[in-house]
Amino acid sequence: MNLKAFLFTTIVFFSILTGCNAENNESNGTSTSQPKQISTETNSTFSLPSVAQEVMDEQENKMVKYRAVQTKKDLFIAVQLTSINQMNEQDIAKKIQKKIKKKMKDKEVNVTSDTKFLMELEKLQRKEKIDQKEIEKKVKDMKKLLKEQT
Repeated sequence: MNLKAFLFTTIVFFSILTGCNAENNESNGTSTSQPKQISTETNSTFSLPSVAQEVMDEQENKMVKYRAVQTKKDLFIAVQLTSINQMNEQDIAKKIQKKIKKKMKDKEVNVTSDTKFLMELEKLQRKEKIDQKEIEKKVKDMKKLLKEQT
């Protein structure tokens, strides 16, 4: 009798444990596959050229989100990588930059994994009224800061 009670209790315990574990896996699965947060504005200043978009799509599994701004001469992209890839974030950013530079020789391409730049680009995109001169000035300042870091 005691053996039956012990087996029943053990089976119930493991059933509950397995059920709770399945819920945790489902919630973890949705948090790791976060959607891209790409600007869908019609303003071409904050959208990527199709060539650069292809490169970013290739790296999709390594990134959480990215923001981009472009001027006549420059393309500036800030990326946020998944926690697994943060150890190699500078290498990944350099690879992305190199691939985009190969395909876009008419623009100076800058790619960074620094969160400060990502936040600055998000702030810039949220502004309702912004003129091209202000955008160019901001990109110039960010390029200067990026060069100071290296």
